[in-house]
Amino acid sequence: MKLVSGLWLPPLSLPVGLVILAFETFVSIRQVLRIIGDMMIKTSKFFGIFLLGLGLLISGGCFSKGGSDLPELPKPPDVIVDAVRQDDVQLYLYAIGCTEPYKFVDITARVPGYLEELYFQSGSIVSAGDKLAQIERKQYEIALEAATAELEINKARESLALANLERAKLLIETRTMTAEEYQSRLAEHQIALATVERSKTAVDKAKLDLSYTELVAPIPGKTTENKVHVGNLVGPGAQTSILTIAQMDPLFVDFYLSDTDFANLKHRMGLQDAYDAAMEKIRNPDAPERPPNDVPVPQLLPTMGISVDGARPKFDLSLMLTSTDLAAEYTLQGEIVAVTSNEINLETGQVKLRGEIRNPLLREQADADYLVFPKQICRVRIPHEKVRGAILIREEAIQTDLDTKYVYVLKEEDYTPRDQIGRPMKDNDGNDRIEYGHVVHRRDIKIGKLLDTQRRIVLEGLDPGEQYVVLGVQRARVGSAVTPVDLQTYREQRGKGNGKPTEAETPTETGPVEETE
Repeated sequence: MKLVSGLWLPPLSLPVGLVILAFETFVSIRQVLRIIGDMMIKTSKFFGIFLLGLGLLISGGCFSKGGSDLPELPKPPDVIVDAVRQDDVQLYLYAIGCTEPYKFVDITARVPGYLEELYFQSGSIVSAGDKLAQIERKQYEIALEAATAELEINKARESLALANLERAKLLIETRTMTAEEYQSRLAEHQIALATVERSKTAVDKAKLDLSYTELVAPIPGKTTENKVHVGNLVGPGAQTSILTIAQMDPLFVDFYLSDTDFANLKHRMGLQDAYDAAMEKIRNPDAPERPPNDVPVPQLLPTMGISVDGARPKFDLSLMLTSTDLAAEYTLQGEIVAVTSNEINLETGQVKLRGEIRNPLLREQADADYLVFPKQICRVRIPHEKVRGAILIREEAIQTDLDTKYVYVLKEEDYTPRDQIGRPMKDNDGNDRIEYGHVVHRRDIKIGKLLDTQRRIVLEGLDPGEQYVVLGVQRARVGSAVTPVDLQTYREQRGKGNGKPTEAETPTETGPVEETE
């Protein structure tokens, strides 16, 4: 027997007792909850009065300042902007060129002999007439002396033959000499004269061979290393080349233009107008010639005609082996002197032209040298056309959408801010919230040529003075506001600062949001 709620029950009735115990526990908890509820009802009156007073205090303070309860917007993201420029620009034709020496001479030994002396250093600068090398002279001096002696002998024989001829003339007049003997004396004198002339030629040949033992520079320029050393046998039958000399001032520049660029160049130089005038004269020979001022004189190339004052088209030269034509610095200038092709290459569609540049010595001391060397690859830039009032923007600001080019431009106007998921933010009345700021718009453009300044000509789509995004396009969302930072100001701050990237430079995972219809 166990006692349950004051009653003693038999063991078999234990489940029933547990149910009665659970019921009594539930009744006790219900009573406790009722007591707590009565206490909350009594105190809720005071809590409600406290909340009402606090609300009136806050609302009264806000209305006293004349403001609204709209949340403050975060600062729009920074973007680097620049203004659309309008300026006159010069367009160019670009080509890859190769420099060639003005003259190139191979100094060779023209007579055999042992090399006795070298008078130049490898890679030195020489002038025309400078002595370069000496071949042994002794054998050629002996040959000259022998030829001279032979000449004197033959001159003596000629004198004897002349005297015999004079006596023969007296004898033939007195009929004491036969005609056959006189003819023999005359022939002997003529043979003596010819022998003298042959001896003179032998002397000249000996003098020439002796002069060949001294090698001199025929042109000014820069030498190569010596191809043979002192003591070696040189000349025909042995090593003949001693060194080479390249004349490096001026230098030629050979380059190729496409047939299209070549036609444009000729047109810009007035060749088309000159051709039309010539054809008019052919079709109508009796027509009076137009005044010279009305006929454009081509000032292109010697093979096509030069202007009256002899002017030739200029070109700029860059020695920088950069990846693009625009990244090069064109520090040298030259003139186009000839079209070396007489036809257009059908395989490449190109025409070969030749220019000329001055290449003076950098210094006059012993270590003097030239800036440009032959066979040096270079970039050529030919002034082609000048565009008046071109619209210009920076190349890095241009974006691509399939085959469409566009930029982000900024306009100061009203806009509706959006939350993080793109929903329009509301005001207190439930309407779309209106703010004022720099709003991003997409602008499709039509582009032209790229300039040396890394600015692109815009043919359609932009007006001068408009602001466009240069850096930070990842943060430029179409229809949203941004904080513009002028490019020049940004660069000045970067120069003074520590070089850390700004917010506009920091890339994000989200790309630019396109405008939808």
